[in-house]
Order: sequence, then structure tokens, then C-alpha cells
Amino acid sequence: MNKQLLGLLGSGMIALAANASPVVIYDEYVGGTGAWGSTNGGSDPNHPELSEDAIGVDAVFDTHSMTITQSGSMFNFDIHTNFVGKQGTSSTVNGQTVNYGKYIGYGDLFLGSVWEPDGDASDGYASDEAFSTLWTYALVLDNREGTGGDLLLYKMLESSDSTVLLSNDYMEPTSNGYRQNQEVALDLSAEDTGKIFNTQRVGSWTEDLTSSLLKMDIDLYGTGLLDSNTLAFHWTMYCANDVIQGQADITPYRVPEPGVFSLLSLGLVGLWFARRRQQKLVA
Repeated sequence: MNKQLLGLLGSGMIALAANASPVVIYDEYVGGTGAWGSTNGGSDPNHPELSEDAIGVDAVFDTHSMTITQSGSMFNFDIHTNFVGKQGTSSTVNGQTVNYGKYIGYGDLFLGSVWEPDGDASDGYASDEAFSTLWTYALVLDNREGTGGDLLLYKMLESSDSTVLLSNDYMEPTSNGYRQNQEVALDLSAEDTGKIFNTQRVGSWTEDLTSSLLKMDIDLYGTGLLDSNTLAFHWTMYCANDVIQGQADITPYRVPEPGVFSLLSLGLVGLWFARRRQQKLVA
């Protein structure tokens, strides 16, 4: 009976710690309208340089995929993008200097439970712009122009331009091409008005230059995001020249209340004593 009891308890622990297979979401999202900065004439969506999935030089901005790996409430987000290591005012690609016009860096990672983009997949949701999907959390990089550091989890009580900085906020005024009206980063000043708050949960983010990965690791326990079997996400750089957005299937994760574990343990111990007593009577 000891083995049976341990087996029952062990199976419960294994269920709580079960790992989900990594989910890879390839970038098939376009979204938003390409535009020139206001000092270069503004919108011109028919210009060939503004109509591609990645605006500008692919070797700098092209974002390929995101891999989401879940272990219980722990999540790893690996964003495969050529933009890794390209923060700054310019980059050198194949001997050619690409000038950004102003300093650009990594955006934050926005999360929600359900992805609800405008448009459809036939044109890469080209009509989709900010706030069509309800974002409820943001993973905020402590230094968006750095090379790694802390990842801060913020709850968004309002998903709107009163809490979020858009690509327009970063790229105007410039003469460069960029994708308009895309969420880039949480506006931390919104904490002063109670529209967002820091959950005090801290993860980490790093660059993997060899594999062109921007890596984010965070524990999402207690957020409510794990009550669903889907997780929506959105990430881009300041200029939003390439955006990855979509939805992944995840494994719901709930930790039973301590009282549930206590009752389960007492019940199993009771069964064990009853079995021992029965065995003695039979003997």
C-alpha cells in the first residue's frame, strides 16, 4: 500500500509540473499601414518599400518566428528576428550602413488570452492596427535599448493609447519608412494614473546573437492568462518595420489551494490505515 500511496501522490505532482511541447508560430502577420515619416511626406501605402511584410532592409528588420515553451506556469518566449543586436542609430549590413534617423530599440511583449485581429489571413491582416486585440499584460524590458536585463510584468487595466506607446510615438518626426499604429511599448507613466500596475513579478531577457534570438523568461502564475488554453501575443521594434502577432495553444495551469492538498493527503492516509486494518483482520 505504501507504493500505491506514493504513486497517487506522485502522479498529482507530475500533473502539476507537466511540460508542454514548444510551440512555433511563424510570422505571417503584416498589419498596419506603411508610411514615410512626416518630414518625408507622410503616408504612401502604395509605395513598394512600404507594402512588404518587413519594411526596409530584411537583414535588419525581418522577424521570422516566435517559439513559446511552457513548463507549468513558467514561459520562455524566443523571438527569432534579424533585429537582434541592431539597436542604435544605424547598422552595418553587408558593408552597407542603414541609418534609422533616431535611436531605436526592442519593444515590449504584449499578452492577452484571445487574438482578435481585424482583417483576415489572406493579406496578412494588413488592416489590423493597435487595440483590436485586448492586451491585458505587458512584459516590459528594463532597458529597451540594451542587451539584456530584467523583465517586468505589468497588468494593464486599460488597453488603449492612454497606456501604450505606438510606433508613431517613436518614429515621428523622421524621414524614414515605418509601420503606423502598432503597439510598441507600455507607457510607464500610466502607472501614476492607476491604469497599469507593476505585479512585482520579475523575469529576464537576453540576446542570442549567434541564433538571432531575443529571449524572454517569466513566471505567469497568478495572472489569469493560464486559465485559458490560448495565449495571444504581439511584439515589434520601435519602428514596427516587422511585427509578429498571433495566438498559441497552451496548457491551462492551476495550483490547487493548500486545503485541497491537505484533504487529499488525509484521505489517502485514511485509505492506507483502513487497508492495513483489513490486512490484520484477514491474517
